[in-house]
Amino acid sequence: MTDASPKEAVVAYFDALDRAAWGEAIALIDPVHVTAYREQRLAHIIAWLAYRKLRPKASGYSSSGSVSPETIAKHAHELVLPYGPGVTVGSLAALPPPAFMQNDLEIGRRVGTAAAFGHVERDAVMRGDRARRRILGELPYNYDHAYVAYVRTPDDDSALDNPWFLPHLESMPVRRRGARWYIGASMATQMMGPHLPSLEDDPS
Repeated sequence: MTDASPKEAVVAYFDALDRAAWGEAIALIDPVHVTAYREQRLAHIIAWLAYRKLRPKASGYSSSGSVSPETIAKHAHELVLPYGPGVTVGSLAALPPPAFMQNDLEIGRRVGTAAAFGHVERDAVMRGDRARRRILGELPYNYDHAYVAYVRTPDDDSALDNPWFLPHLESMPVRRRGARWYIGASMATQMMGPHLPSLEDDPS
């Protein structure tokens, strides 16, 4: 069983990402987060569309992470170009949560994820090669929650020759539901979708 412990769940999740086996990866994510992800991402997209209309007067944008069906319907016809030609808010909203997340994973791998343009380190989602990770161990928080600590070794092995080099420590939250452990919500699992360009990196 690949998800009988926090470490096994994370190993299986990373392996699925590296193989672009999006369905397998999503099956290992907490179902509550999979459902919430779609609403959070749609709210973010609609806030981004509003920002695009207001620029350059607006200096940035943010969202509450929730969006009503009425708001989605109001913006349903609007194009979301980072997702590809002809993709609209309405067509994205029509996807069931697992399909919505899989769509984000597929496009994120192809064009670059939101995480790649923020302060989150690049993940296997946007890498063409297998990320070199070393899992250090499990850190239990309580009976139903834990963290799995890992580091990502650099692509250039010469960095390892530097006696002062230490790879950045990262962690993946994991939670138990019944007998299974699932990947929890984190910056990495909340920024899977394609980057939505700001005024600075897309002045058009």
